[in-house]
Amino acid sequence: MLSPLLQPPEIQYPMRVKLPPYLQDYRVTLLRHPAAQWAAQILPAASRRSAEVSRRSAAGADAAASYHLSRWFWEKTRPPP
Repeated sequence: MLSPLLQPPEIQYPMRVKLPPYLQDYRVTLLRHPAAQWAAQILPAASRRSAEVSRRSAAGADAAASYHLSRWFWEKTRPPP
């Protein structure tokens, strides 16, 4: 939760906007706090690979979900034999 404001070099998704001056000042103050220093130390250890889902695998998941939903609906609505 601190990463967006702390913006350590290892951050996975850096902000692409410049912080307003009042947040820049607050960030400088915050970085001196022991909790912020601790967060900066553990971030590299806590940051693993991205959990982002690629468009390709999302499309495959959507297709599979659609198939299973269609099959479930067919089984629930078809007339009895």
